[in-house]
Amino acid sequence: MALFIFDRLNIHISTPDQTRTLLHQAQGSINAGQKIILIGASGSGKSLFLSALAGQLPHEGDAVLNLPNQTLSCSSDPLLWREKVALITQTPVMIAETVMDNLKLPLTFKQHQDKVFDQNWHISQLSRFGKTAEFLNQNIHTLSGGERQIVHFMRTLQLNPALLLLDEPTAALDENTAAKLIDCVNDWVSDQPDRAVIWVSHQPHHAMALSAISWWIKDGVLITERSKL
Repeated sequence: MALFIFDRLNIHISTPDQTRTLLHQAQGSINAGQKIILIGASGSGKSLFLSALAGQLPHEGDAVLNLPNQTLSCSSDPLLWREKVALITQTPVMIAETVMDNLKLPLTFKQHQDKVFDQNWHISQLSRFGKTAEFLNQNIHTLSGGERQIVHFMRTLQLNPALLLLDEPTAALDENTAAKLIDCVNDWVSDQPDRAVIWVSHQPHHAMALSAISWWIKDGVLITERSKL
């Protein structure tokens, strides 16, 4: 059984003058361990598609996540859905003060209060990006766009999602740091059996580095490898 399945997904954009269908009857499935690169022209709806899958944008259609001990839908438990289908955006929201404060922020929410902040894990992950433990005490306002993205990435991964949705996560990163992020994603997927990734990118070489399958959005239609056959 596939890890994630969606069917008859429609996304509409409304303005005072009209309602436009940006994505029509999208369907697909993702197996555990699979990595998808999502490609499409600017404005084609890639970011909105990820937001819809994450339960952060109203849409029509069905989606289910098949976890080891339960089958989850967005409507059945929206908070758990957003934890397990996690979206990493291009512009992360940060609070004041330090990197540590931002990493601990999700654990202050009611649904995550059973989780314990693992500082050693964060230090280990930071070392992959050439950062020391002192980075945790750095003021968030002194960070570059790329450093903020790294914090956003770690803050999300600590919650142990099953499906990770990344919206051009390397846009603010230099080539070397982008390669390290790709390595982290590859390792994250392989560390546990029930994980998968959808990665929006304009860089063709990302598909090769991730050993990913390519999907496209064109003229309101989602084209998957399966739908091409």
